[in-house]
Amino acid sequence: MRRLNMIILFVILALVFVGCSKANNPKEKAEEFLNIYYGQYEMKDEIKEIANQSNLGSTNSGEDLLIVCSEGQAQAIMEFIDENFKDMLTDNAKELLVSNRLIPKLDVLDSDIVKATVTSVEFDEDKEDKENLSFNVSIEYEYEDGSTSTSSAKGWIKIVEEEGKLKVDGFRFY
Repeated sequence: MRRLNMIILFVILALVFVGCSKANNPKEKAEEFLNIYYGQYEMKDEIKEIANQSNLGSTNSGEDLLIVCSEGQAQAIMEFIDENFKDMLTDNAKELLVSNRLIPKLDVLDSDIVKATVTSVEFDEDKEDKENLSFNVSIEYEYEDGSTSTSSAKGWIKIVEEEGKLKVDGFRFY
């Protein structure tokens, strides 16, 4: 019985320490977001369905797509975000990412890329600004024909604490 209690205690302590350290690390939250963002290449069917039921391709870039779209179309976009990005985005980030056409990532539909894997993320953070992280991400792309290529991108991501959880509040590429 004592051995079982020790094992249970060890498991609980491991979960507490691992769970807490991950939840409080802005860099890990940013990296998690970037992995899901590039994972949209594997969601072509979902994105195609959203694009077909909405008029996303014909809006001006400055317009808020959630306003331009019908209520049902906006609902489809928000369901896509909620399903794939879970609760990792603030309401502000959702609006910005949709209006800037970063989510759903419509250019995946015109691409022969079937998978994008984040291979590394490096951060340059300003010591005075703990919320905004500049990043350089390396991505490996896999194409329909099985070939691969690599690329990199630079940008910034803003991570804030909301309702006791770290969330993405802003994101863009340079």
